[in-house]
Amino acid sequence: NRSTLGTVSDPATAGRAHGAAGAALHAEVERLAVDLIRWGHAGRGVAAALRSGAEGHTAAEAAAVAALR
Repeated sequence: NRSTLGTVSDPATAGRAHGAAGAALHAEVERLAVDLIRWGHAGRGVAAALRSGAEGHTAAEAAAVAALR
């Protein structure tokens, strides 16, 4: 028998190979999930910094307008 897992001589070997491939896929999906969580945390941090910066610019602009009046 020939499969995407390579040459398989019997069903038991095929089952073990399939199980190993599934375990490797599961580990990779878990790693990607952790990476996505990290990117989400980083994105929230960037958004907070941008909001803070925008609020600072708004306050500075208001002060400048008040000083010109």
